[in-house]
Amino acid sequence: MSCFQSWIPIRVFRWRWILATGWLLSSSGGHGAGPSAVWDLRYPDSPQPPWMGPVVSRPVMNLHVWRTPIRPSSTGGDLAVTFVFRQIPGGYARVIWQGPGRVMTICANLFEQAAPLHQRTLLLPRSVLGGEGQLFVESSGSAPCLERVDLVWVEPRVSAAAESPGTVLLPSGRLLSEQDLRPQAESAPSDRLHPGFVDAVLEPGPLFLSPLQTAEFSAPLQGRPGLARMHLQISGLAPDEEPRIWVNGNPVSAVSVETPRLDDPGFRKTKAASWSYGGWRNLAAFLPAGWLQTGENRMQISAPPGAEGIVLRDVRLEIAADSAWTAVIPVPAAGDARPRPVVVESSVQPCGRLRPELSSRPGVVGLRPE
Repeated sequence: MSCFQSWIPIRVFRWRWILATGWLLSSSGGHGAGPSAVWDLRYPDSPQPPWMGPVVSRPVMNLHVWRTPIRPSSTGGDLAVTFVFRQIPGGYARVIWQGPGRVMTICANLFEQAAPLHQRTLLLPRSVLGGEGQLFVESSGSAPCLERVDLVWVEPRVSAAAESPGTVLLPSGRLLSEQDLRPQAESAPSDRLHPGFVDAVLEPGPLFLSPLQTAEFSAPLQGRPGLARMHLQISGLAPDEEPRIWVNGNPVSAVSVETPRLDDPGFRKTKAASWSYGGWRNLAAFLPAGWLQTGENRMQISAPPGAEGIVLRDVRLEIAADSAWTAVIPVPAAGDARPRPVVVESSVQPCGRLRPELSSRPGVVGLRPE
């Protein structure tokens, strides 16, 4: 028995075995391709598994090129690659696969309209890789945009229900759908009708809010609404931040922001005791029955104080019908756009009623309260 084991209570042994087993299962990707690979800009010379590397990261003319050879195993599996990067305003970062006798653009631009520090995971099917080759990331400008790259062999197609899209479980514990992993932009979100409630789009986004700005959304309801839930995706929040939300002037206290596991690659240390997080996170807010009313309802989301602000997308409102009544957000007629949210400078209090015609164009700063 080692000296380490001699002083640990016996009840800890099972704990440690579970942790070790979980690491082996997650890092192996479920087959014999070997452990996952991590490249970090802070430690560029860290050793990599035999199936990857060496990594080259350098400026080439007016571009910055990151590349590494990949040698897939013969045991199957697809390659999930998570890129953590700093978005360059007006720039691009394209992902390229160079295989035997061919060059293929996997993603024309990693950059999404999100907060500056961001992450994105792409799935490279084995059928696309086609054997040994090189993975390139070419970004505009001579400075590197990539801060970290995580690569892991996965067996996707895990699904919670027959009608659900296939999903991929990454070693960090993050569960991504096939739609999240697609390199092309997904289609615009739409309203969804479920038995007993409606899930309506307030704003597809992306919508940028600088520190202490507020976005106001309008939701006209028919019938008598019951319980409700507001949910959206948000980027730019620090790990210990959350936005402020009001519904018809009432501050919402039951706000839940997804907290990624601590080994998620989106965590980046910025100062001695400060951390930031790059990537979309899910936010949900519960609205008790009675908070929404028949007719017009107003909801505000305010960005917390910070250096970079936040970005919202797929802002949605779920509403359950009260008794036999139906509560729906009317769908705009064909050719009519749903009203855009208005954005104003705000303190901790929700903004007043606004006149959209004061804006030079919809959804921009420059409006003022009446």
